[in-house]
Amino acid sequence: MKSSSGFVAVVLVVGVLAGCVTPLEGIYAPIDASGWKVAHARDARGKGNIVERIPSGESLNNWSKMVTIQFMEGEQRTPSVFMDALKGQMTQRCPKVEWAAIESNTTSILYEWNIKNCPGQQDQHEVSRLLRGNDGLHRIAYVEKVPQLSKETRERWIVNLKSAYLVKGGPNSPVVLKSN
Repeated sequence: MKSSSGFVAVVLVVGVLAGCVTPLEGIYAPIDASGWKVAHARDARGKGNIVERIPSGESLNNWSKMVTIQFMEGEQRTPSVFMDALKGQMTQRCPKVEWAAIESNTTSILYEWNIKNCPGQQDQHEVSRLLRGNDGLHRIAYVEKVPQLSKETRERWIVNLKSAYLVKGGPNSPVVLKSN
């Protein structure tokens, strides 16, 4: 990955993916898209969408790192409550998951988790952020299949995720939503 000063902005606006005339809202994030490809994208009309990017030379069945941008349309829970639900699901699969909130406010939570020696799962470390929008909840995450992210990688992705914000409208006329 390049340094943060060399990052190219990537915008995922809900509706652009789905081909809708009036997009709802999406995440604007400083992520270097070069060297990454879309490995999976799904639009569940009325429920949201997800786009997963992996390094260009990898496949969805064999990836080492992934960036995910997800929108849960109509989700009314706060980011903190939704994160707690995700933690509960992960704890059921991997009881020894390590989970920590890094930073939170009423409209956003930045958190991380990692799993090691979990049956049926590869070791993974994820840094993720949930943002409350007007139309639902948004999630942006970076994960690597390693027991622990390097200090530099972890810090770079914390900065990247902290600088992500929500936009409403098309990519040529976004309106920034008030979400810290």
